[in-house]
Amino acid sequence: MKIEAECNDPLAYLKLFLTDEVIRKIVAETNRYTGQQQGAPHLRFARTRKWDPVTKNDIWLFLGLVILQGVVGKTVQQWYWSKNQMIVTPFFGTVMPEYRVSLKMKYLHFANNEEFNEATHPAPKLKKIWEVSQMILQHFQQTYAPETDVSIDESLTAYKGRLSWVQYIASKRALFGVKT
Repeated sequence: MKIEAECNDPLAYLKLFLTDEVIRKIVAETNRYTGQQQGAPHLRFARTRKWDPVTKNDIWLFLGLVILQGVVGKTVQQWYWSKNQMIVTPFFGTVMPEYRVSLKMKYLHFANNEEFNEATHPAPKLKKIWEVSQMILQHFQQTYAPETDVSIDESLTAYKGRLSWVQYIASKRALFGVKT
């Protein structure tokens, strides 16, 4: 590590990479994208009318809930806010209502769609995440310098959606996925 962080604080390590600059970018682009989408006439009576512009604190809470969803692990997102005694997890409802989380999930954005030019963009297929991923990559490079003995392996992350770089590898547990 090139930078000191408090050893017992996982949030301090996360903030080395997701800096205020990155969070401000996410806030600005999410609010911009929401403004662009709310002008559509079919959304006048949708629950998007309850949208409030996001703040840095909202994004941190949202990211915390998304990380916690990976730890708790339920099949359906709405189950995290369920009041059913068999599957209740009351913490999620105390942090943020389900409709706000699903709206943030719907409108979460990392880049300005109006500034995209396919001819000049360095990675057109990654246009939606390029700016933020480059910011995070820069923070990784400033924060950590690998030692001389580093072991790197490839992995196939399961993915069944539509991407041009999804691969099929018969010998892997997940047959279709993105190679990392």
